[in-house]
Amino acid sequence: MLKALAVLNTICLLLVLLCVSVQIPAFNLSFYGAEYDKYNIPAHIQVPRDELMTVTRRLIVYMKGEAPDLVVEAGVAGERREFFNQREKDHMVDVKNLITGGLLIRNIAAAVIVVSLIALCLLRLKFLKLFARAVRSVFIVFLIIASALIAVIASNFDRAFTVFHELFFNNDLWILNPDTDLLVNIVPLGFFMDISATVGAIFAGLCLAVIAVSIIYNRVSGA
Repeated sequence: MLKALAVLNTICLLLVLLCVSVQIPAFNLSFYGAEYDKYNIPAHIQVPRDELMTVTRRLIVYMKGEAPDLVVEAGVAGERREFFNQREKDHMVDVKNLITGGLLIRNIAAAVIVVSLIALCLLRLKFLKLFARAVRSVFIVFLIIASALIAVIASNFDRAFTVFHELFFNNDLWILNPDTDLLVNIVPLGFFMDISATVGAIFAGLCLAVIAVSIIYNRVSGA
C-alpha cells in the first residue's frame, strides 16, 4: 500500500514539475521579447516593439485567466487596429482552456502530495524513504523515455507540432493564415521550437535536482 502511494506521489510530482516547467517560459514576458528580437518580429509584422510587448502582456494575462478577453489595439503597418481577429481569439479560447486544465492538474497533483505527506507523518509511517526511492527510480526511467521521445520530436518538429494540435484541439482554428492572422506571425514555428527546448531544459534540470535530493536523503537516512 505504501509503495503504491509512493509511486502515485512520484507521478504527481512529475506532473507538478512539468506544469511548472511550461509556466516559466509561457508566462515570461522577457522570453517573448527575446524571441521577437531573435526573429525580428516587430519589423516583419510592422508593429512597434513596445506596442507588441503591450499586446503580449495582454496575451499572457489572458492565458493566466486574469483578463476577460483579448481585445487590444496596436499600430499595424501605420494603421491603428485591433490586433487579434475573431479566429485568433477563438483559438486562444481553446489554448486558455488547455492551460487552465494543466493548472488544475498541477494543483490536484500538488494537493495529493501535501495531503499524503501530512497524513503519513501524523500516522508516523516511514513513507519518506519509500517516496525517495520511488522518485529516484521513476524519474530516471521517465527521463530515459522522455529523451527518446525528444529525439523523435526533434527529427521532425513540424510533424510533431501538427500531431500535438490534432491531439489537444478538436477543431482547425489553430490552422492560421500568415497573410491575415498576426498570431501565427508573432509565434512562428521557430518560437515553438525554442520554447519546447526551454521547457525541456527546465524540466530536466528540476528532475535531476529532485533525483539528487532523493539520493542524498536515502544516504543520510541510511536507506
